[in-house]
Amino acid sequence: MPTYLLTWNPKQWQWVDLAECAAKLKAQGYLDDRWGVGRNRKIGKGDRLFLMRLGREPRGICGSGWATSTVFESQHWNENKAALFVELRWDMLLDAERESVLPLEILRHGLLATMKWDSRISGVRIPDEVAKELERVWASL
Repeated sequence: MPTYLLTWNPKQWQWVDLAECAAKLKAQGYLDDRWGVGRNRKIGKGDRLFLMRLGREPRGICGSGWATSTVFESQHWNENKAALFVELRWDMLLDAERESVLPLEILRHGLLATMKWDSRISGVRIPDEVAKELERVWASL
């Protein structure tokens, strides 16, 4: 199954209601949202998504979910231009200020080390074999 890495840098965008979003997900088991996917137009409904927190510590995987739409254009959150997004359903969302994320240090070992995790571009495809290992490690978190 195609798996993609979404990115979030709190130095560029403060997710002010992240704690509330994480609590809502825990209460109902999922959370519907949308996320920017850079220039990737290939993400499809049902594709697996992981969210990487960049920019400041703790850096690492802090969320996972599933695409619930294909890629579409909409207004960029910070600029007066169009950007590409995908609708998604988070199945896990961690508030890194209060919860442990899957740290970048772990992602830099073994098979996981073959992926460039600190990419600034959202929507990068994770190779299938790396995605399988990521699912295994993520589930143990």
